[in-house]
Amino acid sequence: MTSGTFSRPNVDDVAYDELATRFRSVFDRIAATAVERERGRVLPYEPVAWLREVGFGAVRIAVADGGGGASSSQFFELLIELGTADSNLPQLLRAHFGMVEERLNDVDSPVRDRWLRAVVDGAIIGNAVTEIGSGALGAVETTVSGDAENGWFITGTKHYSTGSLFADHIAIGVIDERGERAFALVDARHEGVELVDDWAGFGQRMTGSGTTVLDAVPVDPDDIFWFADRAPNYMIAFYQEVLLASLAGIGRAVLRDAVEFVTRRSRVFSHGSGATAREDPLVQQVVGQLSAASFAADAVVLAAAAQFDRLNAARDEQGFAAAELFDALEITVSRAHSTVVDTVLGAATRLFEVGGASSVDSAKTLDRHWRNARTISVHNPGIYKTRNVGDHLLNGAAPAYAWVVGVKK
Repeated sequence: MTSGTFSRPNVDDVAYDELATRFRSVFDRIAATAVERERGRVLPYEPVAWLREVGFGAVRIAVADGGGGASSSQFFELLIELGTADSNLPQLLRAHFGMVEERLNDVDSPVRDRWLRAVVDGAIIGNAVTEIGSGALGAVETTVSGDAENGWFITGTKHYSTGSLFADHIAIGVIDERGERAFALVDARHEGVELVDDWAGFGQRMTGSGTTVLDAVPVDPDDIFWFADRAPNYMIAFYQEVLLASLAGIGRAVLRDAVEFVTRRSRVFSHGSGATAREDPLVQQVVGQLSAASFAADAVVLAAAAQFDRLNAARDEQGFAAAELFDALEITVSRAHSTVVDTVLGAATRLFEVGGASSVDSAKTLDRHWRNARTISVHNPGIYKTRNVGDHLLNGAAPAYAWVVGVKK
């Protein structure tokens, strides 16, 4: 590690294959046990521990500072590989990598270095941001309150707390008595934190996206990151790109499982076109289509990832970049969203054209690909992404850097 502050990796520290080799044996172990976890809804505590052991959580931190030194392009390609093994894992770690990215692009400070050092040492960060119910649009009821003498405390209830079951620290979305909003990082194991495994989605079932209840949980005021203090950033695009990488991973997994299913299949239809399934030109065509879909999803995700690298390379010594670069990146990722979602969902459906009734045997869990892709894709509905792109092109509207959910009152 270098002395002083952590650096910002703007270029590749290492070649991609050299970097990926460090993690591929773990990815293989994760893939080998993915179906078993899916069948029994086994939460991936072991896979998270394996990733921690090889330093995957610090892959974006510079090599000189103890991390993997991955560029943005390399990072998102690694997430595609991880998503191919098990799409739950990239989403599970999305909040973690988001907090790392924010700290990397913060101004130099002891707090920044402390958190990046914690990540290098193996810390995992989860999230508890969303609140559900009939609250007003954008309302936040989780509060941070206190004073310098008695300390600061957080109380409230959050939902969709992806990754927090596996985390050492949790990023909480809070509001103070002035109405100012922030993210606050707290100890996930404090007695005032209750983590409930009640996520009931039909896909991405092992992401730990349940409820978090906070009862007077203490927080260091240095670990409260106020929205008002944030510089222009690409975090909305970053969080979306993590999901797109997960989807591209599903696209690769669909192709992998189709090839495996066909090559092992001995039965054919009497009105088919080949002596075996693998010799049937119609089946070959479907597999070719799945390969093309996976290739397209990869290409779109990695093209968007390259925009992160270009923006980071254009930062000045203080870490700032021109506003138009942030706009271009946000629009690029929004365009990518629609393309990747449609492509991967289509492939996950077309997968079943390579076989008969045996392809829907629940023991094979081939349906998990569509369920997982559908679940990931509704996190940021594509209809609003494409509308924003159109409004930007036609009317010069600003990209949607932030949005809230609730009841219009």
